[in-house]
Amino acid sequence: MQFKQIYGREKEKQQLITAVNENRLSHALLFYGQEGNSALSLARALSQYINCSNQQDDDSCGTCPSCNKFSKLIHPDFHFSYPVYTKKSGSPALSSDFIKEWRAMLLENPNLNVNDWFRHIGGENKNANISAAECNNIIKKLQLKNYEANYKIMIIWQADLLKKEGNKLLKIIEEPPNNTLFILISNRIENILGTIISRTRQIKIPLLDDAGVQQYLMDTHQIDVQQALQIATLAEGNLNSAIALTQESEHNFSTLTVEWYQAAFKNDVVAANAIIDKIFTLGKQNQKHFVQYNLNFLRHTILSYGIGESFNRYNEREQKLLQFLSTNLELSQFEQLVEYLNELYYFIDRNVNIRIQLFYGFLQFAKLVKQRKMSVV
Repeated sequence: MQFKQIYGREKEKQQLITAVNENRLSHALLFYGQEGNSALSLARALSQYINCSNQQDDDSCGTCPSCNKFSKLIHPDFHFSYPVYTKKSGSPALSSDFIKEWRAMLLENPNLNVNDWFRHIGGENKNANISAAECNNIIKKLQLKNYEANYKIMIIWQADLLKKEGNKLLKIIEEPPNNTLFILISNRIENILGTIISRTRQIKIPLLDDAGVQQYLMDTHQIDVQQALQIATLAEGNLNSAIALTQESEHNFSTLTVEWYQAAFKNDVVAANAIIDKIFTLGKQNQKHFVQYNLNFLRHTILSYGIGESFNRYNEREQKLLQFLSTNLELSQFEQLVEYLNELYYFIDRNVNIRIQLFYGFLQFAKLVKQRKMSVV
């Protein structure tokens, strides 16, 4: 993978490229941040860059033998460690036992998460961990001489799952063999052993903002501006979620949301029942997406109280609705709406009668807005 294949992250890319070119790259890096932040892609691009035989000022060449092997994840000096589960035999499983599945999954989805990975290897109900046996195997691999690369690379994905077994790696992380690079990746840095953190250089990889995710979807998945905005709002910066939502979310939550509030403003029970019918037919997963969209919608409204956040990211009807809500409802009333939506999300997961819960919500909304007249057309 090349840096140019990673969307955004210009600051982080330049930081890593400059460290390589100025010969001050730490031998042990820790990329951390929330899920869906492209940290694994950055680790792959860095690994390919430092071993490229025709290295450019700002990226690997992408065509030399080394780049070809790194891009296909088959370079003999490119190693991964990742959580797996113990098989029925009871013997400790190693990452290398699942290397074919790992390569296939990572090439298909560079932003995968643990749930994606465990579904792929049939371990949905298994405990994810990086075992003591895996730590011993990491040490064994890194003690071997480099086959052909300038740098031997060890990427430990989800390093917070090392637990206390990670103590086995302290010495080799602190004093690795020559020309060896450790890259640890974690979405939960608070769960990593302090003794490991102290031996690494930490680099926080932030999520893209909603505008960045929206543009990413428009550029790479050819999604129209409104649908891309809807998905970005639901994904909350998580590229993995955004990509998944492009395959799931075919419904216009924006229109449903505006119609829902419009019915409440007018206390129109007939219109409310028609909207409830639409939401009911969405299916469980999209019902949850609808609720999440509304929670994010309210969050942006609440933000306008404190920082005067612009509503320009929404379409004209949504902007009008947001302006109305932000000027006519008290914060305590927003809290009631958020509480109801959180309960609705909970009920959807537990197969409670959603029609009843939606109608109850309509009554609560109508009560809060006190039948204020407003046109959001």
